[in-house]
Amino acid sequence: DAAGVFLQNAGQVFLRGMVLSDNEFGVRIRNTETTPGLPDSTKQSFTLDTSIVQDSDIRGLDSQNLMGLEIADSTFDNNGDDAAAGRESILLDYTVRLDPERVCPDKYRFAAPGGTMAISTLTLRRWHRRFALVLGIFFIVQGLTGAISQQRFWLLQATAPDTYRVESGPPAAPPGDVVALLNQQKPDFKIAHMMYPAATSPNTAVIVMGGRDAAKHDMSRMILVDQYNGRIITEQSSMAGWVGLASAVHKWLIFGVPGKIILTLLGTGVVLFSVLGMIIWWRTRQTSRNARGVVRLHRTAGIIAALFIISVAGTGTWLNLTTWAEKSSGRSVFASNMKMASPHDAMHAGHMVDGNTALAAARKAVGNLHLIAFGPPGPHAENYWFAFMDWQLRRVDVLIKPMDGSVIGVYPTGLTSGGDGAREWLFPVHSGYIIGPVGGVIYSVIGASVSLWVLTGFVMWRRQRRSKRNV
Repeated sequence: DAAGVFLQNAGQVFLRGMVLSDNEFGVRIRNTETTPGLPDSTKQSFTLDTSIVQDSDIRGLDSQNLMGLEIADSTFDNNGDDAAAGRESILLDYTVRLDPERVCPDKYRFAAPGGTMAISTLTLRRWHRRFALVLGIFFIVQGLTGAISQQRFWLLQATAPDTYRVESGPPAAPPGDVVALLNQQKPDFKIAHMMYPAATSPNTAVIVMGGRDAAKHDMSRMILVDQYNGRIITEQSSMAGWVGLASAVHKWLIFGVPGKIILTLLGTGVVLFSVLGMIIWWRTRQTSRNARGVVRLHRTAGIIAALFIISVAGTGTWLNLTTWAEKSSGRSVFASNMKMASPHDAMHAGHMVDGNTALAAARKAVGNLHLIAFGPPGPHAENYWFAFMDWQLRRVDVLIKPMDGSVIGVYPTGLTSGGDGAREWLFPVHSGYIIGPVGGVIYSVIGASVSLWVLTGFVMWRRQRRSKRNV
C-alpha cells in the first residue's frame, strides 16, 4: 500500500515540518518485537512534530508494534473514508504484549501517587527552544564581556597604548610614592583607591580612582600613572573606554539592585537550560548520529559547552549572590573601611605612617603575594587598605592602622568573616585561574568560542520557526 512515509524496524525516528497529503497511508510503520541489527537498548519510536497529515485514503497513521509515539503541533485532517468500517485516523496495533521496560524509551519515569509521570524528549525540546533566545543572548553578552574583563589589561594596552602601556624597567613605585606624586601635581584630587596591574601584565599603568567632590566617596575620575618613571600619563572619566564599560556590563553594575536580581535569575536559567540540553543530547544520541551541518556542530560541541556554561554560570551566579549579601551585611572589608573620618583622626593626620610603611607591614602579614589594589585613609576611609592575590587569584585583604602602622586584620577573600573555605575558590573556578594564568587564557578563549557556538542554536531555532510557519 502506498504511504507518504513507510518505516520497518527503523529504530527511533523524528520527523518535523512534513506535509503528507493524498496517500493511502500518511505514515505506515511495521515493526517486529526484536529487530536484527539493533541493540536491545534501542527501542523503536516515532515522533512527528509541526506537520500536516491529510486526505489519506485509509489512515493518517497506521502502526504495528510501535514502542513509543509522540505527536506535537501537528494536524490530522480528513484521513480515512469511514471510521465505522475500521478506517480510523490513527491506529496503533500490537501483535505481542508490551514489556513495560521497553515502552516509551525517551521518557524518564518518576514515582507518583497512583502511577508514573513522564516528561518526553519532545516536551524538553519545546522548553529548550522557548527559552533559547533570551538565555542565549544573555550568555553571549556575559561570555564576551567576561572574556574582555578577564583580559582587560592586554586589551587596554592594545587599544590605547599611549594611555595604558608603560615600559617596565626600574622597580615600580609603591603606593606611597604614587600618593606623593598625586599630592604634588594634583593636590585637589581625592584618591579613593588605586589598582595595580596583574602579575601577568606588569607593563600596564596604575589606575587611580577618585574625584574632587569631598562630600562623598567620589570615583567619577581616574588618573593613569606610569609607576616606573613616576609620571602622570593622563586624567579621564572613570567610564571612559569600552573595556571598562564591558566589565561593568558583565557585573550588571550599571543597573543597580534590579540588575543584581535579573542577573541572578538569568544566571540560574542558563544553568538549568544547559542541564536540559545535556538531557536532550543524551536521549537523542542514537537517533542523531547522522545529523549534519549546523545541527552536527551544535551537538558535537554541545556537551563540552554545556559543562563549561554550568561551571561558569553557576559560580558566577553564586558570586553575584554572595557579594550582594556580603556588601548588604557589611562584611566587605573595602566597604566597611569607608567612613567619614572623625575630628580626632583629622587632628592626628600629620602623625600617620606613609603608604610605603603600611605596605611593608601588610606584606609581612601575607607574605609574597601580588598587590592588586590600595586605598589610603582619608575623608571616607579610616585605615590603609591593601588587596593581594596569589597565582590562582585567591584574594587576601589587609587593614593597617594609619597612626602606628600596626596590622588590624588579615581577611581572606576581602571579607570580615566567611571568606575562607568554598568561598575563596569561587572566583578562581569562575575565572579559570584555579589552574593558574594559563587557565585564565583558556577560559577566555572558550568563553568567546562558546558564545559563538550558541549562535548555532539560534540557527536551529530559526529554521524550526520557519518550518513551523511554512506548515
